[in-house]
Amino acid sequence: MLVLSRKVGERVLVGDSIVITVLATRGQVTKIGIEAPNAFVVLREEITLAAHSSPGDPEGMELLPVMNERKRRIHGRNHS
Repeated sequence: MLVLSRKVGERVLVGDSIVITVLATRGQVTKIGIEAPNAFVVLREEITLAAHSSPGDPEGMELLPVMNERKRRIHGRNHS
């Protein structure tokens, strides 16, 4: 694991196509922005954990249509 200290406005580059920017900090909360190509799905860990622990849906498949629809709304186009 790479551990970095960043100030508001500073960025971290992941490969050639992903940029993580520190947007704000308040107490123990840090707000970040993630720029990534549409091919990448970026989710908070608790969302994926909830999907995988859903009773009757151990693979988290019920959330896939929801995640895909959310991505379509955010990017304003259809992703196949």
